[in-house]
Amino acid sequence: MYHHHLNKEFKPASFLTVNKGKTFNAVVTDIGSDKVIEAYIKEQNVVIRVNNAYILTPISRTFQAKDLKLYTQRVILHQDVQLTICDYSQERDIFLCEIINNGKNFAHQLLMNGFAKLDIDTVCELDPSKIQALKEQQEIASANSLRI
Repeated sequence: MYHHHLNKEFKPASFLTVNKGKTFNAVVTDIGSDKVIEAYIKEQNVVIRVNNAYILTPISRTFQAKDLKLYTQRVILHQDVQLTICDYSQERDIFLCEIINNGKNFAHQLLMNGFAKLDIDTVCELDPSKIQALKEQQEIASANSLRI
């Protein structure tokens, strides 16, 4: 299990309960080989592992996964982002978040560039206009025959 090394008292489930739906300013500190993003939330003095909510990305050790990692490193590594906490996966020890960088939803960027597909099973909690925006980004990639 990942250790949230800056705050030894950190309890992910408690953090989710108190902060679900809240947005935090963070800095992306690492992009793991498993496409999991590590982000430092200064306000909480904690590094958490996050993944994009509402999208599916390629399986590790594929060309698409390597391209995705390079793209993610280029776009958000060492950058300020805003993380909206959506859920927590105890099994994978990651938070599912909406990630905003430079005012743009990172999931939209991944969908539009063909690095991801919409995860229909998880979008039901979203506002219909957000679901439509995600679908439009995926359709752009599909129309242009990009990657996935």
